[in-house]
Amino acid sequence: MTGAPLLLVEDLWEGFRVRTDHGSLRRRQVRWALRGVSFELRPGQVLGVVGGNGAGKTTLLRCLAGALEPVRGRVRAAGSVASVIDLYPGASRDLSGREYLRFLAVVSGVSRSEAAVMHDDVIELAAFPAERWSEPVLSYSLGMLLRLHASLALHMRPGLLLVDEVLSAADAGFRTRFLAAVAELCHSGSGAVFVTHDPTLLAEACQRVLVLDEGAITFSGTVSEALASEELVAATSATRPLADLTVAELVAPRRIRSH
Repeated sequence: MTGAPLLLVEDLWEGFRVRTDHGSLRRRQVRWALRGVSFELRPGQVLGVVGGNGAGKTTLLRCLAGALEPVRGRVRAAGSVASVIDLYPGASRDLSGREYLRFLAVVSGVSRSEAAVMHDDVIELAAFPAERWSEPVLSYSLGMLLRLHASLALHMRPGLLLVDEVLSAADAGFRTRFLAAVAELCHSGSGAVFVTHDPTLLAEACQRVLVLDEGAITFSGTVSEALASEELVAATSATRPLADLTVAELVAPRRIRSH
């Protein structure tokens, strides 16, 4: 595929300072979440990122989204970026579904007029029962939060869409609608990065695959190559599905910069 890359990642390192106990002493050391990660994404491509829990997948997405500044290396993205990563509603948990949708649109940089235009389309893609939109998001299941966030992100028409295991808690109907919308988005020249543990999703939606282990790339290649690789088998067998996680486990840990 010709042309400039939509996303260029070069020698990305990201670390967190953690406290460890050594007998009566407490020491701080850096735990590297990403180790020299480099890759590129071309317009129209969907990249699947696979790895066991703690492999660095979500940290990578946060760096791509600009939510984390890497210790070393750089990320260059052409165009706007929309992400479905951190889902916990926090202080907004008492808002109704409609109010929360408007709130998400505003904090994502969508103007009121743009939000009004996409409002009905987002609701149609999320496909909640009508009465649920008037209920507080605190009562929503993880699957419902995922559908709301993902539907809004898609209708923002970003140049780059970042999705963290959104389909692992989705029903078959939403999965079909979501993948069709992503395919249409990428056909227009955008790109997407999916974190997933599902080989079926890789085969359905992705052109290329990265496998991460302890923050480093252990495999990079086409989907057909990935599905035949030992690295993918090991990564998917070591991953705990998102649907099995609690809401509390979705909250990002506090990060301490190392200087």
